[in-house]
Order: sequence, then structure tokens, then C-alpha cells
Amino acid sequence: MQRFLLAGAVFGASVSRALDYLGTVRGRLGLLFGPSPLFYGTVGLAYGDVSASTSIAQNVFGHSHLDSSVWAGAGAYSGTLVGWTGGAGAEWMFLPSWSTRVEYPHYDLGAGNYCVSPLVSNERHSPFTVNALESNARFNGDVIRAGLNYHF
Repeated sequence: MQRFLLAGAVFGASVSRALDYLGTVRGRLGLLFGPSPLFYGTVGLAYGDVSASTSIAQNVFGHSHLDSSVWAGAGAYSGTLVGWTGGAGAEWMFLPSWSTRVEYPHYDLGAGNYCVSPLVSNERHSPFTVNALESNARFNGDVIRAGLNYHF
């Protein structure tokens, strides 16, 4: 939680996002140079289970710390997003049935948009809504993979 203190007010915000799993279905097309090095590009579908949350709090002080108003709101998102992936790689057969590879795929699952509950005050007279917020969490990234393969 980040907290900021300005004259007579304390602001706080907490934002988190998580990618619980990532899966891909990809094809690859490459060029074989000589008997063993293969250089390829890969493209396909990416999917993943994601979650995000946002909470906001603000405390505004009056003439004394006993006379204050607190506003707070929170929101969350979770679900499965589907997007795309693409990248490049190389594979080298170093023995008749063994190869090693390294690849770099980039994935983009899009964004999870969700509303944060309206910021409501705890004023002594009556609670009231200050404003309504929307939050957006983008889910994309890069992966570097290395592998050892046995060919049957």
C-alpha cells in the first residue's frame, strides 16, 4: 500500500495483479541451416487465468485529528483471458536423438477492466458518494525458455 501525506490528508492505494497460469497453442515455421541448426518463428493462441484488485483510501483531517473524514473503495477482477502469442527460437540437434532449444515468446492476453466501488465517506451527517472509479490491469509479458528434447 502506497501512502501519501499532504496537508491535512492521507491518501493510500493498493493495486495487485497475478497470472495464475499461462498456456499456448502455437505453430512454428523455420529454416534448417545445414544438417542441424533450425531457426524458427512461432505464433498462436495464448490463454491464462488472471486476477487483479484495487483498493483506495483517503483520510482528510479537519481542524483536529478527531474531526476527520475517511473515504474508501475497492474492486477486483478474476477470470480467464484469451489472446495471442508470437516469438522466435532456435533448435540444435547435437546427437542423433537429442536436441536442445531456446525460444522467446511474447504473449498478450489483453486487459481486465473492473469497477472500483464508489468512494464513500463516513461523514457524521450521512455517507455520500464522492466518485466512481474504473481500474484496468494489462496482462502481457515475455518468456525465455530453454529445453532438452529426446526424439523417438
